[in-house]
Amino acid sequence: MDSSPISQSLLSLLDGRNNIISYSSGVTKLDSALLGGKGFQPSLLYDINCVPGSVGKWELIFHLVLECLELQKDLKILIIQAANSIPWFKLTRQSAYSEDYKRRVQVIGVQSLAELMILLQNMDHTEYSLVVIDEFQGLYQACRMDIKRHAIRGRKRDALGNLLINPIKKLDQAMADVLMMMTAMAKRFGTLYITTGKLEVFNQRIKQDELVSDDDSAGSDDDETSDGSCAPKFFIQRILVPILPLPNYLSDFYANRIILYNDWLVGDPSDATSITSGLDKSVSINDYIRLLELKNMKVSPHFLCMSNNANRSEQKPFVDGWFQVEPDTFSLVDSEADLGLDHPLKTSTQLPAVDGSPRLSQMLPPALLRSTQLGADEIPDSQS
Repeated sequence: MDSSPISQSLLSLLDGRNNIISYSSGVTKLDSALLGGKGFQPSLLYDINCVPGSVGKWELIFHLVLECLELQKDLKILIIQAANSIPWFKLTRQSAYSEDYKRRVQVIGVQSLAELMILLQNMDHTEYSLVVIDEFQGLYQACRMDIKRHAIRGRKRDALGNLLINPIKKLDQAMADVLMMMTAMAKRFGTLYITTGKLEVFNQRIKQDELVSDDDSAGSDDDETSDGSCAPKFFIQRILVPILPLPNYLSDFYANRIILYNDWLVGDPSDATSITSGLDKSVSINDYIRLLELKNMKVSPHFLCMSNNANRSEQKPFVDGWFQVEPDTFSLVDSEADLGLDHPLKTSTQLPAVDGSPRLSQMLPPALLRSTQLGADEIPDSQS
């Protein structure tokens, strides 16, 4: 029988597809949440967003860098730096790092979206197994801000009377062109592409009557609280969102988009099954203070992974989880892998009470407390 590639069966091709190399993130739950369920795959484009200054972004990226350097020994890594400095010490202190890797990691700086497009069009993609574009969304944001500063409001036609195209729409089309270019290059050369961005505060105004249940009557503007002060007309909910919104057609170019943030881990460190993520509203502030004193609470990196192909596969649209970072070597610690299902928080009745503990209002910054009771005329402009 002819053994040429043309005569291979469909089944053999599918079996070969399962053998395509993939790169582990170092976090089992995140690997399972990514498209294909086996970690980061070459030929695909991913996005990582995080709160500025939070732990986890570069630890995760550097883990991938070491994975690519180890598995693709003939290829290099390219990091395209847009703005922020890169904490290289988090790479060099990891146990898997070798001095031989220095010559295989290249850094190129760009100052604008146009420079990035020129670089992508002229670089030799065959040299790299991984391309990281740091602060890619920051380049997009800088263009938007520049357009808003120089745009002439109300002008819809040029000097010849031709209808002008909204410059923001032109920018969005340019972003789509860049993402399409990266997607095409990734597929053509089998390169893993990762873009990064930061999360920003978005102010969402909620009316007072929207917080009142159906069983309660909506209060008027002159309603008073129990302490005699006037009830606020609006509440401000401040949430963190990526610069490039998640429900956006540009997200379709990504295999997955990942949001990194810091949150609390609660539980006994010596008993991994007792650890749970986040805070429970049913637990009192006094009990949480007690947990802090017992060192049973600490902040740890968390992730939220969005799958754009959830409707076409068995994957969930959103998967969340957490991991830890070794403080000395900055290596990822996949602590959640052995926990299995989530475990409930200890309730306040299970924790010893602490007398004389400060009230919640005494612990939170005044600005944070005030942000929940702003008047309509005090609302800052929301960032899109």
